[in-house]
Amino acid sequence: MKLKELENIHSNKLCFVIGAGPSLRYVNFDKIEKFITIAVNSAILKSNNFKYFVSDDWAVSNYNYFQDLKDINCINLLFRDKLKGRVSHLDKEKVVWYDHKCWFDPGAGKRYPEGLVLTKEADKPIIGARTSTGSAIHLAYIMGCNPIVLLGNDCCFENGRRYFWQFSGEKKASKVSGGIQPWLPNRGKIKNKCVDKNSVDFLEYFEVLSKQTKKQGINIINASGGILDCFPRMSLEEVLEKYGDRI
Repeated sequence: MKLKELENIHSNKLCFVIGAGPSLRYVNFDKIEKFITIAVNSAILKSNNFKYFVSDDWAVSNYNYFQDLKDINCINLLFRDKLKGRVSHLDKEKVVWYDHKCWFDPGAGKRYPEGLVLTKEADKPIIGARTSTGSAIHLAYIMGCNPIVLLGNDCCFENGRRYFWQFSGEKKASKVSGGIQPWLPNRGKIKNKCVDKNSVDFLEYFEVLSKQTKKQGINIINASGGILDCFPRMSLEEVLEKYGDRI
């Protein structure tokens, strides 16, 4: 499948871009599964009924949930440079490759603002992204979704845990290869919540991205917990009350 086939496929439909932050364990998925749902990385553990899975990260291929995608009836949207050659277990008809523009060159310490301009052309690279959620937002935009609602994008720790699946009673992510990955809240606190380097990077990235999406009039709503405040906030109940007819 080509990304072009998904262009405007969900025009003006309510879409949820779902991260794996601690607040995700409070979401009632029965309320949102009839809408467009995009799982980012380990958020896929929360349900077998997501319509899409998105990842920029080669490291996901070391985890059980990536291997288990073969048993889930979703479309897998994957960053070509990082995941090509790691998808032999997946139905090739359900794999869609995308490429990225550059928005930040760490070697030169230079930013390229045009790298965060969201375009509708599905045959062109999508925005540069520090997190797979950024990619998911642009992909939802290409698909015509409106509004795009963030869930589980907390950008902080809760009780020393970074992911919902680290809490008791949740389906666990586990490595099938490679060593143990520690996630430590070692960068102090922001807004009274513990953070790590990734948290700080994500907050900085979303701050810049939010300015660009507002310029373009893209309706992104944050219904997550946590400390991400650069997008307008609404509760899930408020979102469903206002946009619940966009099925």
